[in-house]
Amino acid sequence: MWMCYGAGMALAGEQTVQSYCQRLAGALGGFGYKRIQVRGVLGLTLSDLSINPALRPFNPLIDGQEKAGQLIISVGDENRVKPNTRAHEGLYRTFAAK
Repeated sequence: MWMCYGAGMALAGEQTVQSYCQRLAGALGGFGYKRIQVRGVLGLTLSDLSINPALRPFNPLIDGQEKAGQLIISVGDENRVKPNTRAHEGLYRTFAAK
């Protein structure tokens, strides 16, 4: 599944809810499908098939105003992981129906 944060966030400690792909795999399993696997992306998906996993906690000293608990997406090109790199494959997670 190609969608932003479909498999959750790359910051594991910030993931507080079940990812969309995990929910979909579970729902399909509930309908009786036994060998379903749903694969998704950890990060922001881009039109050139690169992935941006760069999230960081809000920092009022850097970001100028206090918004505790929020995350910032670092959108610079240096954060893009291109499809032809080894790191790209590491930004996917697969969930199976139970």
